[in-house]
Amino acid sequence: MKDETIRIGNEWLPVIGRQYVNGRVYLLLKELTTGVNGGRFQAFDPKAGLRGELRRLMILPRSPESVRQLSVLQRLRQHENLFAHILDLERSRDDLLIVMDWVPGPTLRTYLTEVREGRLPRPGVREAFRLGRDLARNLCKLHRRSFVVHGDLNPENLILNRGSSRLVLIDFGSSWAIESSKQAREGDGLRAVYSAPEMEEESPTPLEFSDQFVATLLMYEMLTLVVPYEGLGGKAGWSQHRDEMAGTLVPPSSLHKDFHFVTAEIRKGIDQLVLRGLSFSPADRFSSNVAWLQALDQVWAAINEQPKRCGINEAVSKWIAKVGKLLGIQ
Repeated sequence: MKDETIRIGNEWLPVIGRQYVNGRVYLLLKELTTGVNGGRFQAFDPKAGLRGELRRLMILPRSPESVRQLSVLQRLRQHENLFAHILDLERSRDDLLIVMDWVPGPTLRTYLTEVREGRLPRPGVREAFRLGRDLARNLCKLHRRSFVVHGDLNPENLILNRGSSRLVLIDFGSSWAIESSKQAREGDGLRAVYSAPEMEEESPTPLEFSDQFVATLLMYEMLTLVVPYEGLGGKAGWSQHRDEMAGTLVPPSSLHKDFHFVTAEIRKGIDQLVLRGLSFSPADRFSSNVAWLQALDQVWAAINEQPKRCGINEAVSKWIAKVGKLLGIQ
């Protein structure tokens, strides 16, 4: 396999390894994530389609925890709008092997970085709110239909799908059945910022409220290009930060010039929705998914009732295609 390459489109890519799943060979092209259990790879299935197709391959170390997660994954196949499609699963002696389709487009983190650095236009209020509302609606469907919470949303495991201009989840490593007990989590780094405060405590709080917090955090970041609570995100609600950070959350309408071009009703609606969803205490957030979705739908209706303005109603898919080409993302 020394110096083996494979042609995909107009590119020749190096093959860094091979992985068999249920007897089918996948050529590993790139390691996608480091510092996590197991591995996440961009892979190529030479027998798929007419000329082969790209895949995403996850390798989870086999443990009681990952076996429980696998049972959760089996529930996710029906949620085509939220998750990458799961194409194959294998339980080996040491690992769980999961093959998914390849979702074309940049991660949300890459996209927002390109916007912050001025290489892509900033999303308008309407587009940012649309993406956040769509993510929230799909999470609520996940809770209701499959009795599953995600529990680990962050900009690195969300892809802006170039085809549908929707946020698609590409990692399920912390998805849990709602009836499962809360699991221990890491207390620092990206995960801590994109984690509801109660996830760091021994608390019986239903995990649906945690997904609500992080989805709202992501909407705030898309609207403002900053992480709330002065960059602390969910860490702001930890006991050592809570008193200092209480009352410091800046309404999103203060941080995006396009809010000047929407009605006062829309500005107030978005600010109230976001500030409530980012409350440190789950008891102060929306009391149910139904109440959360009603608030989102009310603001969305108001946004669509006002006259469209260039810059507010832009098509984010054009930017996704641009950043994908810029970064060499298939």
